[in-house]
Amino acid sequence: LKEYESTGGSSTVAGALRYLKKSTSGAPIMGRPLVIPYPDDAELIRDYRAASTKEYLAAPATGRNPDTVGGYTNFLRHFSQYLRQNNKPGIAARIHDKSLDKDVESFKAVSYGNRLSIGSALAHLRDILPRIVLGRETVLAAHPADAVTRRVGAAAEAGPAAPARAPQPASPATAKLPGTYRGLPLVDVTTLTTSSSGAQIGALDPTAPSNVATGRVLGAAEWLSDAHVQRDYNLLERQLQGINPALAARTRLVDPSVSHLLRHTSPQDARGILQSIYNQNNATADFLFLPVNNGTATSPGTHWSLLLVDRRDPERRFAYHYDSLQREGYNDVPAKQLAGLLNATLAPAPMARQTNHYDCGVFVLEGTWALVERLVKGQRPDHEPLPLDNLVADRQALQDRLRRRLPHEEEPRQLLEDEPASPPMMAFEP
Repeated sequence: LKEYESTGGSSTVAGALRYLKKSTSGAPIMGRPLVIPYPDDAELIRDYRAASTKEYLAAPATGRNPDTVGGYTNFLRHFSQYLRQNNKPGIAARIHDKSLDKDVESFKAVSYGNRLSIGSALAHLRDILPRIVLGRETVLAAHPADAVTRRVGAAAEAGPAAPARAPQPASPATAKLPGTYRGLPLVDVTTLTTSSSGAQIGALDPTAPSNVATGRVLGAAEWLSDAHVQRDYNLLERQLQGINPALAARTRLVDPSVSHLLRHTSPQDARGILQSIYNQNNATADFLFLPVNNGTATSPGTHWSLLLVDRRDPERRFAYHYDSLQREGYNDVPAKQLAGLLNATLAPAPMARQTNHYDCGVFVLEGTWALVERLVKGQRPDHEPLPLDNLVADRQALQDRLRRRLPHEEEPRQLLEDEPASPPMMAFEP
């Protein structure tokens, strides 16, 4: 230090060094302290900073200053580490949950300096979250040589295909092998996962084997694609036909790509599509279940919700909207558009609230099963919705269902003596 000062170096260095020694009690310092947030939080925070920077570069007058965002990024990483060290769920797992705000207050009490700005950082993260999920890119392969990058689509889940592609199968994307998706285990590592064709980058050749796009694999934190939704609807339709054929004939589980197409085609074509839906099964279409997504012709969707349309009374048709993020209003516009096309009065319906950024599609499917179960039991939405405010989004149950074989996938085998020609239908669980 004396040699440095003798050659003209600043004398303020000595004071700074004394302060550094005092603050560390003489302990040796090997680089900056290591901050270890939750892995999911680390990914979300990286995407947050990238999206914020992109917005600032596009519109400096309205975008948040990169220096401010850099500080927010640091606060969020420290906050996530605090949650991990105290055995609390991370940021990504409950981004909109009130319990996270309570933990912010606890974090402030034990933090120092500008980390008191964690509240502002979290507010900005929540504000920009819809743009984050639109721009997220994830490497799914196990090794760089195998990497295929895709953008995650819709709730928060993979969105429906663009209108021009809606009637076509979704293009497949490669799953990470072996065994993980975004660092989390896959249910079935022998089958490739899928994503909606309008919500991915780097898709493989659409002429790939058809079993790639069946929607049989769902990752532990993966957003649902059209293929996942349609596969589960096919399974539910088959089960309902076995339990209550009369109700099955009067119920329509609408393909998510068709639901999407209705909003992005001409009124004349939309009427034709609806008539084809109504005229199925040679029975009146009393109940329609439509998956709702906020995807557009130019961007993939970020959120799934559900419309249950009661058409029993031609003079008073109702479209009950079940949304696990109802307060945010992500799907208010597409739900209103669909209700208008169906000549139904739109009404919000009680729905349990999701506590993470990836289960909105699971809520839609679990909600559909729960509502169908109530219809089977004789309950009806008589001008008011059947509530789902106690619904539990059971991702594991959905994963198990998606792995079941559909009839056309079952391999022929010789029946054993006294074995029924088709598997017995499983009753709805209470």
